[in-house]
Amino acid sequence: MPSRFLQAAEWNLEVLSPLHIGSGDRLSPLDYATHTEKGKRLLVVYDFAALGVTDPQKLEQMVRFVQGGPEWSRLRERAREWGAERPGDAIRYRLPMLAQGKAEEVAPIVRNAEDYAYVPGSSLKGAIRTALLYQWAMDHPRQLKQLVTGAVHGEKRVRAEFAAGDLEKGAFGRDPNHDALRALRVADSAPHAYPGSGTFRPKEAVLRAERLGEAEGSSEALRLWLEALLPGAKLRLRITLDSHLFTPQAEPELHLGNWRAAIEDWPAACRRFSADLLESQAQMLDRLGKANGAKWCRDLKNEAERRTAGCLLPIGWGVGWEGKTIGMLMEDEAYAEVKARFELARGKDHASAYLDGIFPATRWAVNTSQGPLPLGWVRLTPHS
Repeated sequence: MPSRFLQAAEWNLEVLSPLHIGSGDRLSPLDYATHTEKGKRLLVVYDFAALGVTDPQKLEQMVRFVQGGPEWSRLRERAREWGAERPGDAIRYRLPMLAQGKAEEVAPIVRNAEDYAYVPGSSLKGAIRTALLYQWAMDHPRQLKQLVTGAVHGEKRVRAEFAAGDLEKGAFGRDPNHDALRALRVADSAPHAYPGSGTFRPKEAVLRAERLGEAEGSSEALRLWLEALLPGAKLRLRITLDSHLFTPQAEPELHLGNWRAAIEDWPAACRRFSADLLESQAQMLDRLGKANGAKWCRDLKNEAERRTAGCLLPIGWGVGWEGKTIGMLMEDEAYAEVKARFELARGKDHASAYLDGIFPATRWAVNTSQGPLPLGWVRLTPHS
């Protein structure tokens, strides 16, 4: 590919609300221990095999011991008693625990080989894709209605997670080779590393996410322990535009010319989508009586609407159905049909009644000093 067609730009990413992009694993007491240091609780994540206990009999005893959830200091001393010379070398990283209670399992964030957190390019590109699809749907309401109707009433049965396949093909292109988002390459961010911090990870923590909107006392109320990048964490990444896909030479085969302006100015679509999503989240928090969280969302919405460069985006786990889809554009009748067709919100009658039939009836949030906040908001600005 001639380099004259590739336009690479560096971007700064700043975390605005706790960000969790999961690795897909779960940490159990065989992977972590708690530790109290200067009155603060820490999660110590370690490599059990690297503790240094090698005697088979002692190793079995060690497994039973750590499953009881001992403090790191007791675990370290027991390992020494059973033959380990340098159990401290098994520590991978340490995080502050910013919630009370005992964690049974912890969902870790994605990390590189040195255990530094980063933002995968695929997570950011997926969020940009949703924003571009949202803009396309707003600009093509008739085509949107036809495609939604086809997905709901079509004879072919598809799983809910693939329900938007025809919609995306209608918007972006018929297959991956003809997809307009081929023109946007989003690289993984640089690692979130702080030189000199050792195994401690600044601007990261273990939090407890809670599902807002459950009826009080509901047996279905969920709380999840997870690692997260904290507000103020900053990373850098590269986004490259491949303009060759929009040239007259490529147009007869790819037919992507209509997408050029939107993809070259993808932050504008993100600003539009984010402003609407933040207002929706604010309204949800208002209904739940969470005034501080609602104000936080509206302040961020005002920023999204004022910006002329860069954008805000929701990424990662917990941003909700509206943050991953174009559901905010659906009319009430279409909502009902989609819910019925794909069996969404099953068993949530109590929650729907609790929130006057709002769908989705529940949202994930993390308690902060400002009250419950939605997860995953970041700010993207061009690196100067």
